[in-house]
Amino acid sequence: ARGPGPRLPGSAPASAPATSPPSSPHPDAVERRRQAVMRREARRAARQCLELHRHRWWELRRLPNLHTSVEGEAGLRAAAAEAAARGRRVVVEVFHPDCEPCKRSYLKTLEVAAANGGVDFVFLDAGTAGPWCQAIGAQHLPYFVELDTRGADPAAPVDGGSTHLEDVGVRQGQALDIPPSAKAMDPARYCAMGEYEPTSQHPPDLLYITLQALLS
Repeated sequence: ARGPGPRLPGSAPASAPATSPPSSPHPDAVERRRQAVMRREARRAARQCLELHRHRWWELRRLPNLHTSVEGEAGLRAAAAEAAARGRRVVVEVFHPDCEPCKRSYLKTLEVAAANGGVDFVFLDAGTAGPWCQAIGAQHLPYFVELDTRGADPAAPVDGGSTHLEDVGVRQGQALDIPPSAKAMDPARYCAMGEYEPTSQHPPDLLYITLQALLS
């Protein structure tokens, strides 16, 4: 068999086929590659969950005291009246579907709601209740406010709201129970490497897949 013919003057040598650089066998590199695969698969599973079940991100996790289908001021008033009849406190989180800070605080809200089973937590889309949100001063999202379910107007705020869930009920001496796990959740770093990354001892769970859905 003949080999390649002589090159023309001034021509560049034939380039070798492109090959991927060899993967590093170092344990840290192996672990990073494993985590990348886990994140990719978790995001794929999260996207399938959202598409197949038509879930919205604030509906990914279900709790008995978490109400995510309330729309508009009329829906809020109905939920407040029902809670008032049952003698329950109501905390409203005003959010917007495209609000990144709202997504970052979602996991923390879930943790607090799970630790306060005697309180109803209501997600209210600011786009469906603009006038009410303006009336209570919800200028920055997410915005948390407790309703006066013992007063004449159950949908009226007990006091001024806050952009921090920890502030709810403090002035009335009825602060929410904020578990250490929720306090450790820094919304500004919810997607940072290492914050909520699974390990070989703690593989991806529902919370991790939920987190990936928020990032998708």
